[in-house]
Amino acid sequence: MITPRLALLLGASLVAVSGQQLSQRAQELGLKETWSAPMGSNDQGNLKSYLTDQWSLAISYMYGENDVKFVGDPITNNASDTVMEVLYAAGSYAPSGSKSNSGSTGGTEFYTTPDSNNASYDSMLLRYDLAFASNFDWVLGGKLPGLFGGPPGKGCSGGNKADGSNCFSSRLMWRQGGSGEAYAYIPDSNVCSDSNVQCNDEYGVSFSRGVIQFKTNQWTTLEMYVKVNNASKSDGILQVWQDGSLKINQQNLQYRTSNAVALTSMMFSTFFGGGSTNSARATSSN
Repeated sequence: MITPRLALLLGASLVAVSGQQLSQRAQELGLKETWSAPMGSNDQGNLKSYLTDQWSLAISYMYGENDVKFVGDPITNNASDTVMEVLYAAGSYAPSGSKSNSGSTGGTEFYTTPDSNNASYDSMLLRYDLAFASNFDWVLGGKLPGLFGGPPGKGCSGGNKADGSNCFSSRLMWRQGGSGEAYAYIPDSNVCSDSNVQCNDEYGVSFSRGVIQFKTNQWTTLEMYVKVNNASKSDGILQVWQDGSLKINQQNLQYRTSNAVALTSMMFSTFFGGGSTNSARATSSN
């Protein structure tokens, strides 16, 4: 996976301090602040130190540090356009599975907070460009970056369920053949009967599987908007655009049962799986 441009736009009653201009989408959604992730150089030294300083890592945890680097754009062969490249090593899958079974590491996972004061938000818009290498094998599927609510890294992934008072997460996924979806750890009792929703007793909830389509060797722009619900209502929103077209528009969601749980961070999470070796790919790829 390769991404050259990544921006996090935030809903709050604060005035933007970065001086960066809000995107049209952010303005339409009434967001007030914006943060763009800087891309390092292709001779970057300690990657984790760079991300800590420039991307404001929320916690010290980072999976797959050695599988991430900054390079010239390999899709357009533009050496002056720096992008982040993520390697999925052969045999790698979910971080918990790779580590517990002494398997290959591949992909990466970390949390970043745009506000050094650890602020929380009721709405966020995440936008990034994404490309898969020409030899990318979709296998059974894998995770893509998204948004996190609650203390970063404290559950709501890897089978650790959301109960409404601990945390929630909303990521994107690819599936077999390049199909895409939104994938969330949220209290799911009020959505499982919807025709476009697939619930799982052990893992997350899939929204609108297949409405997003990925292709290899070309760029696509993804935008994910999350607006949390009032704790006493199911009025949360999840929207996803691909290349400017609204693909997912899920209303009446319950992200939380306590207003103390709010959006805090970007969850930069990408790997194959799934928590079993069946999800791993046979050869390495970006």
